[in-house]
Amino acid sequence: MKRTKQTEQVISIALFDILGFSNMVEQKSAQTILDLYNKLREYLSEKSVEGGWVTAVPYDGVWSGGANKLVGVLYPLAIHSAYASDTFMMWADISQMRGHPDATALHIFLDAVQWFFCKALENGIPLRGAVATGEALMDKEKSIYFGKALVEAAKGENAQLAIGISYGPSVIKYPPMLSSYILPFSSHIKNGKEALLSKRIVNWVHFWENNKEFSGTDVIDRINKMNLETNFSIYYETAIKIVNFA
Repeated sequence: MKRTKQTEQVISIALFDILGFSNMVEQKSAQTILDLYNKLREYLSEKSVEGGWVTAVPYDGVWSGGANKLVGVLYPLAIHSAYASDTFMMWADISQMRGHPDATALHIFLDAVQWFFCKALENGIPLRGAVATGEALMDKEKSIYFGKALVEAAKGENAQLAIGISYGPSVIKYPPMLSSYILPFSSHIKNGKEALLSKRIVNWVHFWENNKEFSGTDVIDRINKMNLETNFSIYYETAIKIVNFA
């Protein structure tokens, strides 16, 4: 058996789960679940280009939206993805951009992550995600994924009572970020899970409101339309609090 080469990278990773997926499987047809799954795969692949994805980091921190309407300075960044069942991952080696600060790579990565979340929300798919930064081994060819960053993201995703994207403790400690990517908020953290998440979240509301692809849609209306099960109401109600706070 060929031995796997152990090469850890310094990455940023976002891990998402579909909220209430088990209930969906029990209550909806197989075709409905497949359609939902294929939508997420499509969105994920659109922002994941193994050879390098070119995007923009705006000088003023505002994303203009649309592949042909990017503003700022263009940088290439390879953003990778993988999925299994209701778990979807995106990651990037943020140390790969020679001559550019890691904060720039992180901003590019977060733009792609926010776009993925917003596309899901726009189409009525509730995602709960977390972002972490650190060492991990991500070998897509051999389907081997492990490391501290992955563990942090997985634990953080499950520690929140809201759809949205949270920062793990590692991200805030890493490079300085533009303020538009950060929203101070901690009411969504489950009791006893405070150590698993930062008291700041990804400001996907700012991304939504400043991206022409989404800004014409009432985000609270989208969230309310997904709030159909009492068991999960708190996740949607807290997400609305985040929108109002932002």
